[in-house]
Amino acid sequence: ATTYSNLSSGLIRNIEKKFRAISKRINSIKELELELPILEYIAYKYPKTYEYIIQIFEDYGDYIKVKYYLREYLKHNILLSEKEVLWTKLAEVCKHTKDWDGESHALIELIKLPNIELRVISEAANRINNHIFNDYNARTDDYKVELLSIIIKIFKSKISKCDATDLSRLGWLLLNENNSE
Repeated sequence: ATTYSNLSSGLIRNIEKKFRAISKRINSIKELELELPILEYIAYKYPKTYEYIIQIFEDYGDYIKVKYYLREYLKHNILLSEKEVLWTKLAEVCKHTKDWDGESHALIELIKLPNIELRVISEAANRINNHIFNDYNARTDDYKVELLSIIIKIFKSKISKCDATDLSRLGWLLLNENNSE
């Protein structure tokens, strides 16, 4: 797939103009779905244009489609900084829609990115710990052990940079890993 950096500024303007025209012209999700084949084709060739599709679905409050197109965008070869933004956004949308499986997967993929900041890992740990604390079923979920082992391993690799809050969050992860109730 081609990246925006490989496109001429004229072509970029034409793509942006096309998406703006469509977003002004449509008045419903049904009208948008009629335009989707061409929009998806453009996005497949120029992945950054998925941002326009995502924004339109966000404007209409269709978060199932927002999650779908975020995942489609993430399949492409994009910069790590863009992946960080997208995984974070996907986790937030999943949290908003109460989709813990989607949120936890997005958080794990986020913290697995190379050179991810300790702050991001610590915030993900906090979210995971809060979920386990507030949802009894999460304490007994088989997926919990795998989820915790991944984040603990990544967290431990940065332990020398941890402050008291980070160490507390790591401690709770360790307790949650060994305590099914």
